[in-house]
Amino acid sequence: MATSESTPLLIKRYASRRLYNTETSDYVTLDDISGFIRAGRDVQIVDLKSGDDLTRQYLLQIIAERESRGDNVLPTNVLTDLVRSYTEGAQTMVPDFLAASFDMLRDGQAKMVESMSGPMLEMFLGRHNQKVKSTIILAITDIITTLCRDNALSS
Repeated sequence: MATSESTPLLIKRYASRRLYNTETSDYVTLDDISGFIRAGRDVQIVDLKSGDDLTRQYLLQIIAERESRGDNVLPTNVLTDLVRSYTEGAQTMVPDFLAASFDMLRDGQAKMVESMSGPMLEMFLGRHNQKVKSTIILAITDIITTLCRDNALSS
């Protein structure tokens, strides 16, 4: 889902633990970073002093905060299975499985949006300009994404 930009958005963490967006030269929050990612940007978070890559640590923190606010995308049984996967044998298989699962989810969503943007959408939208059509397609995509997520949670 990343954009065509080849390099990720670089975020530097200062000793004060503040996060600095190197593109816009301003400080950002975890919510800002979450928004960049949802908009399709890849991010890389590095410690300014040591140069250590902190991206995984902050992505996990974003997920934990969203889950604690009630945005439950990961049901308890999935979290339990993730904890159980931290065994030697599963550590090699689980990341590949999860990556393939998310790839399939994205492909399925893209196909649904594509089928909605064909002749059926043209008939529905008629003579509206391209900007209006794009806005409606984005709204439909959000609805489909929410429905897919809700169906995954209820099953």
